[in-house]
Amino acid sequence: MENRRIEDRRKDIRYKAREDVAVSISAEDSDLHTNGLALNISKGGAYVFAASIPFETGIVTFRFKDGGSIQRRCRRIDPHLHKARGQAVAFLEDLLDKELEAIKAPIPE
Repeated sequence: MENRRIEDRRKDIRYKAREDVAVSISAEDSDLHTNGLALNISKGGAYVFAASIPFETGIVTFRFKDGGSIQRRCRRIDPHLHKARGQAVAFLEDLLDKELEAIKAPIPE
């Protein structure tokens, strides 16, 4: 069942993320954390351009310039690679439509 859920999440439409939204990921099982930018976003996960950290479950926080934030518990999708500059995460609870709209880059007209 878990494998089916993972495949369903990967079918979520991915969007380019806004470049002005800062992202941090903190491991729940250690004091490790990393900061960077989301390259893409979907309701079920994100790819974050940041130094890779090893973790099973963590907290990803999207911070906006106005001081607002969106937070989700997450797990790693890709294996930890030392010195990698990116990592994929799956949210344990999907983003709401309004949260996804706030993070994704506007589509040029």
